[in-house]
Amino acid sequence: MCIPLLVAYTSYSQSLKGRVIDLHTGEGIPYAQIEVQNINIGANSNENGEFILTHENLPERIILTVSATLYETQEIAAVCCDSLIVRMDQDHHEMVEIVIKVDPGILNKNTTVHSDRLNMRELKLSSPTGLVEALTSINGVQQISAGMSAGKPVIRGMQGMRVVTFLEGMRIENQQWGNDHGLGISQLGIQSAEIIKGPAGLLYAGDALGGVIYLNEDRSAAYNKVTIDVSSAFESVSLGTTNSVMAKLHQRNSFISVGALSSSFADFQLTNGSYLNDSRFQDHGAKLGYVYFKDKLNIEFDYLFSKSIIGIPGHTHDSLATADSYITDEQNRSISLPLQDVMNHFFNGKLIYNLNEKHSLKLQASHTFNDFAEFEEKVFTPEMRMRLNNSTVRFDHIWRPKYTIRVNSGFQSSLQSNVNFGNPDDELLPNSNQLDYAAFSSFFSRLGPFELSAVARLDARNLSSDLVNRSFVVGNGSVGVLYKWWALSNNIIRLNVSSGSRAPHIAELTANGQHHGASRYEIGDANLNPERATQIDLDYEFKTNHFSFSVNPYFSYLQNYIQLSPLDSTVENFPVYAYQAIQKARMYGVDAGVHYHPKFANWLHLESGYSITYGESFEPSPLTFMPQPLWRSKARVALRPKKKLGFTGFMVQHQFYFEQNRVTSLETPTDAYHLIQIAASVKLDTKTPFELTFGVRNLLNETYVNHLSRLKNIGLTEPGRSFYIKLSTTINCSLRGTKESESKLENNILSH
Repeated sequence: MCIPLLVAYTSYSQSLKGRVIDLHTGEGIPYAQIEVQNINIGANSNENGEFILTHENLPERIILTVSATLYETQEIAAVCCDSLIVRMDQDHHEMVEIVIKVDPGILNKNTTVHSDRLNMRELKLSSPTGLVEALTSINGVQQISAGMSAGKPVIRGMQGMRVVTFLEGMRIENQQWGNDHGLGISQLGIQSAEIIKGPAGLLYAGDALGGVIYLNEDRSAAYNKVTIDVSSAFESVSLGTTNSVMAKLHQRNSFISVGALSSSFADFQLTNGSYLNDSRFQDHGAKLGYVYFKDKLNIEFDYLFSKSIIGIPGHTHDSLATADSYITDEQNRSISLPLQDVMNHFFNGKLIYNLNEKHSLKLQASHTFNDFAEFEEKVFTPEMRMRLNNSTVRFDHIWRPKYTIRVNSGFQSSLQSNVNFGNPDDELLPNSNQLDYAAFSSFFSRLGPFELSAVARLDARNLSSDLVNRSFVVGNGSVGVLYKWWALSNNIIRLNVSSGSRAPHIAELTANGQHHGASRYEIGDANLNPERATQIDLDYEFKTNHFSFSVNPYFSYLQNYIQLSPLDSTVENFPVYAYQAIQKARMYGVDAGVHYHPKFANWLHLESGYSITYGESFEPSPLTFMPQPLWRSKARVALRPKKKLGFTGFMVQHQFYFEQNRVTSLETPTDAYHLIQIAASVKLDTKTPFELTFGVRNLLNETYVNHLSRLKNIGLTEPGRSFYIKLSTTINCSLRGTKESESKLENNILSH
C-alpha cells in the first residue's frame, strides 16, 4: 500500500487525455512516456496505452514528446484539451542521432552535429554493472578500468580531461585526470545519456576534445501519483549485489524525486578459478530532485551524494613481484589496504524563464565537492588526500525569431580549488586555484532540406599554485550543414568542422610522485601549452522501415597533444610515466552500424557495429593507449506476452576486439579476443508488475585483457564467466483524495 504524502486540494485543473497505439497493429503501447516540452509535466501510459495529463496551468497549445521502448520517439503538437491518439512506429534501429538537450522543439534528431542517444531502459537485457559500462554500448566508446570498478569513458581514443561529463547541465569535477577515478555517478535515476564525439559540443565546453557526455535525469511521473522503482541485482563472478530504490511524485506545480543505491562486490574470479586480490569495491549513493513550474517559470534543484571504497589490485613495493603475487585462492569482500576512499557531493540549481514565444532566459548555478584519499599502509593516515571544490554559474539567452531559427548566447564562469588535506604522506599535486571564464553564441537555421549551424566560443583560464602560475586564452568555433532527401528511402548526410582547445591541467604541469591507484610514478611538465584539435566529421545515414545503415568517418588534427608516456625507468618498483607534448598528431577512424528488422518477423532485431581509431604523430609513430578496433553484433527478440506471466525478451551479443599492435616502444601489443553474452527477461504482469532479467557474461570463459585495462601493466587478466540476475518492480499509487477527482475528470473528458 502506498502511504499518501500530500493532502488533496480543490482547484480547477485542465487535462489532456489520449492513447498511444502501434501504427501497424492498433494495439495499445503500455508504459510509454509522455512529456510536455518546456515545462516538467509528464505521465506514463497504462497497460492499454491510455494516459491523462493533468495540470492547473496547462497551456492551450503544447508540444508533446512521446517515447517508448522499441519505438521511435515522436514530437506532437496538441491543443488543450482535446482527446489525442498517438500512433507510433517501431524503431527499426538504435542509431538515434540527436543533439545535447537544449530545446527538443527546435533541435531535433536531424541536426548538423552527429550525436548518439542511449535510453537506459533499452539496456535491461545486457544489465551493465555501471554507468560507464552502459555507455560502451555506443559505437566509438570504450572504457579504462581495472576489472569491474572505477571505469572511465574513452571516446575515439581520447580519455580523462578530454571527455567532459554533464549531469542536467552541471559539469562533473572529481579529479578526472586520473584513470583510476570513476565518474562518481551511478545509473540510479538516469533516464538517458547523450554523447557528442569530438570537440563539436562547444555550447557546453571548449575543452572537450574527445567529446561531451550529457546525462538526463528521469523526470517522468504521473500527475498526483507516487511512482516507486525498486530493483535488486546479483553478479556471480564477484558475488556482487546492487540494490536501489527510486521514488517520484508529481503534484500540482511540483515534481519530487528521491532515491538511494548500495552495492558491494568481492574480489572477482579469474578464468582459472582463482581471485584477483583487492579487486573488491563498494558503492553507496543517494539523490534528491525537486522541480517547480508555473506559467513561464521553471525551477530545478538536484543533489547527489556518492561514496566509493575501491581496492587497488596489483599494488606492491616488492621489486620481484609477479602477476601471481596478486592472485589468491580465497574470495574476500572485507575492507583492507590498499584502497581508495572517494566521496562526492553535487549540488545543481537551474532557473528557466520564458519571456514569450521568442525569448527565454536560463540561469544555472552548481557546486561539486570531491574528497579523494588513497590509503596504503596506515589505516588512519592516507598516502594522498585531496579535496576539490568547484563552483560554476552559467547564463543563457535563447532567441527564436522564427520556429526554424534559434540563437543561443551566454557566458559561464567557474572557480576551482584543489587542496591537499590532513597532512598526507605524499602530495602528488600542489595546492592550486583555477578561475575560468567563457562566452559563447550559437546559431541554428532550417532551410527546406538543409539545416545550418555555427558556434563561436572564447575561454580564459587563470591557474595558480605554489609551483606554477599560468594564464590561457583560447578561441574555438564550429560550423555544420545537414542535407536530407528521399530516394527510395530516407537519406541524411551531415558535415561538421569544429575546433577545441584544452589548457593543461595542474596534474600535467606539476605531478611528481607515486599514483598508487594507477600503479605508476608520474612526472609533469610546467612548460606545456594548450592542446588544440580540429575535427572534420562526416556522417551518412540510410533508412527504410526495416533496414538502416550509418557510416561516420572522422579526422582530427592535433597540436601540442599531451600524453602520459612510459619511460624506461622505475621508482620503488613503480614504472615512471611523464606528461609529454607531441607538436603535431592526428587521429582518424570510422564508426559504422547496421540494423535489420525483418518485416515477416517484427519481433526480431539484428544489429552490428564497427569502430576503429588510429592515433599517430606526424613522424609518424603511434600515440599511446589507443583502443582496440571493435566489432559488435547482437540479435534480440522483443516480445509482448499475452498472459500475465511470460518472456519479454531474449538477447545474444558477440563482441570481437581485434589485436592492437600499433603501440609505442614501451607498450606491449594486445591479442585479439571475443566475448559472448546471452540474456532473457520474464515479466509477471499484475497490478504491481515484476520483471526478472537473467544472463551470462563471457559465456565461453575467455581469458583476455583489454588494451586500455589498468591490469595489463601488471600481467593480469579480466573477470571470467559471470552469471547475473536482476529483479525489478514499479509501484504506482494515487494520493489520498485524488482518485475520485481523476475519475470525474476522465468522465468529463469522455463526454466532451
